[in-house]
Amino acid sequence: ITLLGFLLKKIRVRGFLNFLICFVFLGVYVYLCGFTPSVLRAGVMGLVLLATKLSGKCYDGLNSLGLSGIVILLISPLFALDVGFQMSFFCVLGIYVISPWLTKGLKKFLPKKIAEAISISIATQLATLPFVANIFSNLNFLSFFVNLIVIPLFSFLYPFLFISVLLTLAMPFMSFLLNVCNWGFELISLVTGFFAETHLQLNLKPLNIFVTTLFFVGFFLLSRFFMVKKKAKVVCSCSVFGIMTVILIALNFIPAQPSLLYCSNYGDSTLLLTNRQNKTLMVDYSYNFERMKVSAGIKYIDNFLFLETSTDSAIDGLEAENVFLLEEGYLDNETVLKENQQVSVDGFNFVYVFVEEKLLGVEINFDQTSVFVFKNSKHSQENVNFVVGQNYDFVLLGQREEYAENFFNSSSIVLTFNKSPCVSKNYQQDGNMFYEIDGNDYKWRVID
Repeated sequence: ITLLGFLLKKIRVRGFLNFLICFVFLGVYVYLCGFTPSVLRAGVMGLVLLATKLSGKCYDGLNSLGLSGIVILLISPLFALDVGFQMSFFCVLGIYVISPWLTKGLKKFLPKKIAEAISISIATQLATLPFVANIFSNLNFLSFFVNLIVIPLFSFLYPFLFISVLLTLAMPFMSFLLNVCNWGFELISLVTGFFAETHLQLNLKPLNIFVTTLFFVGFFLLSRFFMVKKKAKVVCSCSVFGIMTVILIALNFIPAQPSLLYCSNYGDSTLLLTNRQNKTLMVDYSYNFERMKVSAGIKYIDNFLFLETSTDSAIDGLEAENVFLLEEGYLDNETVLKENQQVSVDGFNFVYVFVEEKLLGVEINFDQTSVFVFKNSKHSQENVNFVVGQNYDFVLLGQREEYAENFFNSSSIVLTFNKSPCVSKNYQQDGNMFYEIDGNDYKWRVID
């Protein structure tokens, strides 16, 4: 927009016509990018910038960012759960809120331009840290320095690519300019790839919504946008932190409602049950249990069942009061069970179900709710019919969605990895979805 506006100004296209041409180009660009949340965010902010120039008003980045968030979420509220929206929105928020006071401190030791570049790199990393922790689980320390190299290169290459495409469309013999752009992007890829192979990485624990909120509220209170005197700022900051801390502590004492939380993450699956006694039971055959804990708002797993994961590859750092499995492993708190042995613990009753010496799955009963989790392997028709005849409230099939089509009816809620027209409630084939059953109310929310 800046580049196009400058060119139009040079050929004396001003006022409303300038605005209209830039608006059309902006709309076409957003359309070509498929209306992704990050591009929509930038598009709305660009539109606000155009409108302020047309009306002679002053552009306010923070208000523009807020408006873009409101507009996008009015169009599609589920974009709030899109990683592109989260990373893009809070990255820009970090530049507006965190970067100025970092620059102010760094300018005491460094030239202004260098101080601004370093502060923007640090601000964007800090602002996206909660989402990096929840989604990617690790942070490369060198990314702070890589941004100092990559961002200036990209800031030059992208407008150059834009101009090159326009020139090539008008004059095909100028297509060699696109090769120059390609070399530049390959250089960026080599730089980022080189630093990505280093081992200076920090493993991050997922942050819950309250800690994340406190994180951003704290930065806002420190920023220049919170325009009060220093004493009032200190009082307000302490008050907000105090209130948020009290809320966070109070939440730990609220009794839980019976719930079933089932997570599929591109082929892996995890089940988490919570009963009225606020006790938890997890059946895990993926490595997503940390994120499941955060999603359910709990800090500790009371009981853990191994179904698909072998004891030789037990999850490192697993913290649970009781761990149940079928063959001896190396955990201190493990209990090895026998075939069809009934277990009662913390309000949960469960049994590993064997038919003809073959493990079929695990049956769990709690708070008048019955759940059966299939072992993710091939089972005979007779064995599947055995489960069908029990009329469980919920049956988890994993990847065996064909069982839902051939054997199960609507008397049970059947959960599976993949999309199947005969499944009562199912996962999208190419993404993630959580199923949450709270009491008798069946709820689900799309993650991807």
